[in-house]
Amino acid sequence: MADQYEKNRGIQRYQFASPRNCSLSIISFNGLARTDHVVRIMDMSVIGLGIETTEMLEPGLVWFKKQVVGHRVGIIEWTGERSGKNRAGIRFVTLSREEERIVREEMSGKQSLPLRQDREKALAAILKQFRKVTP
Repeated sequence: MADQYEKNRGIQRYQFASPRNCSLSIISFNGLARTDHVVRIMDMSVIGLGIETTEMLEPGLVWFKKQVVGHRVGIIEWTGERSGKNRAGIRFVTLSREEERIVREEMSGKQSLPLRQDREKALAAILKQFRKVTP
C-alpha cells in the first residue's frame, strides 16, 4: 500500500530495481553558484525524477551531464529528508535553443568562476522564470 507521501505526488512514478547514478551540475537560485554532484536516481515519471544525495541540495537549475530520458535540464522542486536519507525532486524543463546554449556553456566550465556580466544577466533571467515565489 502506498504511503501518504506517494499519494500526494499525483503522478505515476516508476521505481528502479537498482537505483542508478547520475552526474549533474546545479546553478543555485541564490548567488548563481555552480556545484557538481553525483546522485542516485530512485524513481522517475514523465515529468521528473526522485533522487537521493549524500548532501542536501540547494534549489536551482539542474544540468544533467548525460541526457536522462531525453532531458538535459530540470529544476529542483523540493528537498528534504525521508527515511534518514537526503532526497530531492527534479522537474524536467524545456529551454529555448539560446537559453540551453547559455546554460551549457556555463556548465561546461571546470570550476565555478565569476560569470561575465552579460552571461550573468542572461542566466539570471533564465533562472527567474523557474524560481518559485516563497512566502
